[in-house]
Amino acid sequence: SGESRSSGINAEYGLVDTEKVKAAGHDGKEIMTKVIRIFSEQIFRTGTIHSDPHPGNILVRKNKSGKLEVVVIDHGLYERLPTQYREAFASFWHSVIIDDYEEVQRSGKLLGLNYPDMMATLLFFKPYGKMKEMGFGGMHGEKRRKKFEDMTEEEKKKVEEIRHMGHDTLDSLPKELALVFRNIRLIQGINLSFGVPVNRVRLMAEIAVRNSKKNEDFITNLKSQAKFEWHFFVLDVRNWILSWTLWFYSWFVKKEEGKVDVSQAALFLKA
Repeated sequence: SGESRSSGINAEYGLVDTEKVKAAGHDGKEIMTKVIRIFSEQIFRTGTIHSDPHPGNILVRKNKSGKLEVVVIDHGLYERLPTQYREAFASFWHSVIIDDYEEVQRSGKLLGLNYPDMMATLLFFKPYGKMKEMGFGGMHGEKRRKKFEDMTEEEKKKVEEIRHMGHDTLDSLPKELALVFRNIRLIQGINLSFGVPVNRVRLMAEIAVRNSKKNEDFITNLKSQAKFEWHFFVLDVRNWILSWTLWFYSWFVKKEEGKVDVSQAALFLKA
């Protein structure tokens, strides 16, 4: 509920009210690191997944030594991922990041996905594979703002095809993956509520890599690791530029009434 459940050293706080959690002396980055690790280990390692990790079901407290503890409650909705399925999802997550398109398709099919590229796009908020080729990224730009009736026939066809793929991907998700998807979205929302103190995608990716059963030789593994590090180096540079751009925007650009909150949109993409 966000209220203290007890007093003193054992006071527990739900993550509903982030300001109250911070006021109690808890660090948002430490909290989110632990929370993301807990649920990523469930998804990619143990396969026993709490499928309703909303803020009210996650409490924080300090133990007698003053160290942060995360307490997960309400264990009524769990999903068990079979080993093969869990390993396929870990491989899918890893392969999207290092842009191993062939493995994305292979692991995606093992997961029962009709459109692996669309699922990758929905998970990472970045057009992937065929979605990029079809101009999905443009849907967030000028094409998105253009009225459907004003589009060319070719543009309309692409929009309808992308809509179909998006609806089909979500509607046909196997039960196991649907609950995993829900888990990921809820944790992303909590990270957003704290102002995105942790790179969730990277932390999840590191755990996915450790649990991705790929039979690779030393050189191939080395190349994969290099691609992995390069991906996040580029991402860090992009986010650094984005942060400075937003700082400049907030100080020097006058916000107009009804204008989109650029900072919130940017945070969502980083979460």
